[in-house]
Amino acid sequence: MLAALTAGERMTWALARQEYFFKGVNRHSLDAIEKAAFVVALDDFPYEFDEVRAYLTCIILRDHIKVSKMY
Repeated sequence: MLAALTAGERMTWALARQEYFFKGVNRHSLDAIEKAAFVVALDDFPYEFDEVRAYLTCIILRDHIKVSKMY
């Protein structure tokens, strides 16, 4: 899911990062990823970037953040 978030618009990712990756386990996980020199995936299927799915994920997160800030 992280790849889908980072593929979105910069502002949407910044809001999602602030909301979901600011503390706790998510923060530690993201910190480890950002400090890594490289990442190895040992899955037996290829990863393909789905632009539509990434866009929709960003829209959903953006709208969720807007709603959660209202309350």
